[in-house]
Amino acid sequence: MHPGEVEVEVEVEAEFTVVDPAGREIRVSARDGLGLVTMPRAALSLRYLPPLPPAAERRRWAGRLQQALAAAGLRLEIIAAGRTVARLAPARAGNWLGRLAGLAPFEVDLRGLLAAWLFPREPRQP
Repeated sequence: MHPGEVEVEVEVEAEFTVVDPAGREIRVSARDGLGLVTMPRAALSLRYLPPLPPAAERRRWAGRLQQALAAAGLRLEIIAAGRTVARLAPARAGNWLGRLAGLAPFEVDLRGLLAAWLFPREPRQP
């Protein structure tokens, strides 16, 4: 810490649901330092995604999100069809798949993506 800075610990418990224009529910929750974004398998389909911004812009967005989560002491998991498909944690650079997708510093889980698509299960409760 720098002189004059104050360290504040924030504990957040929250849960809300967002419904996209196609009627799919995306649940967002935060508890015990973990943020969860839970969505149905259909949300993984490329035909449902809006046009993505360029990779450089996606990386900037992901980096800013990582900084905000780090400041709040949170990490993030994205869950589709009951499977963890991506993670974002403070001080992590991401993995090869996150970089390939232009989502670094996200760690994209290839096994999780495949399992969500091939063997979906009910979303887990936080």
